Amino acid sequence: MEDFSANSLSEKESFDWSVKLTKQSAGNFYYSFLTLPTKMFEAMCVLYAFLRVTDDIADNLNQPDKLKSKQLDDWQHQLALAVHSQQYDHQVFPALVSIIKEYSIPVIYLHDVIEGVRSDLTPRKFENFEQLDHYCYQVAGVVGLCCIEIWGYDDPKAKDYALACGTAFQLTNILRDLGADAKEGRFYLPAEELKEHGYSEIDLVNSNHDSNFNDLMAFQVKRNQSYYEESRQLIHLLTPEGKAIFSAMSQIYEGVLKEIIKREYDIFSTRVRIPKWKKLYIAMSSLVRHRWFG
Repeated sequence: MEDFSANSLSEKESFDWSVKLTKQSAGNFYYSFLTLPTKMFEAMCVLYAFLRVTDDIADNLNQPDKLKSKQLDDWQHQLALAVHSQQYDHQVFPALVSIIKEYSIPVIYLHDVIEGVRSDLTPRKFENFEQLDHYCYQVAGVVGLCCIEIWGYDDPKAKDYALACGTAFQLTNILRDLGADAKEGRFYLPAEELKEHGYSEIDLVNSNHDSNFNDLMAFQVKRNQSYYEESRQLIHLLTPEGKAIFSAMSQIYEGVLKEIIKREYDIFSTRVRIPKWKKLYIAMSSLVRHRWFG
């Protein structure tokens, strides 16, 4: 992690750096960001950049987990210094502090994300869905809560639907990456659900696509769809700008889930992806529907 002396980077440079990083690596998210007016677009890029840097600390294969945990401690400390003392030790912080103030984003949300990422440093297993649901809250639900502060909403119920949206997105990510994660010792599906469907962690590691796996996936997909269904209520509570980006993000992520179903749950042979042209089409269609003619 690069260090910078206090206030050595201007707020504009920080925003520019965040936008550049987002364009380079945000994937599914970047296309939905394009639906936003400039100010909100930049704020979402800053939020993404903070999340990206946090993830990169944990994903560094060249560092032992103990050191990565220490780096996450340092990252939390830097976040606190940035917010409370305007002492910036990384490119993202001047802009991050700006959007925290501008949109009244509770800093605890960002600390929750760091703790969720930290939990992935150890071999990941969940005994039941309650444990998985808490993990989804930490790494995705609180991100949804941050997002709606930027987009704008007019009813506190929006927070419940934003949490459902985050869970829906994270469950889709988990289903898409089951095979790859298993090979790294990460098993996100609850152990009791694996057992109920006659499937095992070894089956996942070996990419065993049998009838038991299909039954397990059908169960997981049905639950995932229920979270998407609940999250759809959010669109009625958002500003026009929020409606456009939320619609685009939901369509793109649910599109991944639909592709998993279309493949008859074959998530092992190749990674499930949505073509770039389709993501751009979804984003632009959402922009037209919700901001220009909404």
